[in-house]
Amino acid sequence: MKCPLCKAPTEVKHTKDDDGTPIRRRHCYNEHSFNTKEVAISEPKPKRRIRKVLAVSESGRKAA
Repeated sequence: MKCPLCKAPTEVKHTKDDDGTPIRRRHCYNEHSFNTKEVAISEPKPKRRIRKVLAVSESGRKAA
């Protein structure tokens, strides 16, 4: 993440958890410091299941 003031790269110096939401203290290479809060912007989607269809031969045995 870049510093919002000078756009320099930043490092995370401290992380704490506030009811399941990470709050991070960041410092940029120009000695600015600021906090960030990680928040989901969308709901997670369930994993789509792929059904495997097996062909059945006339003899009744499954064929791959």
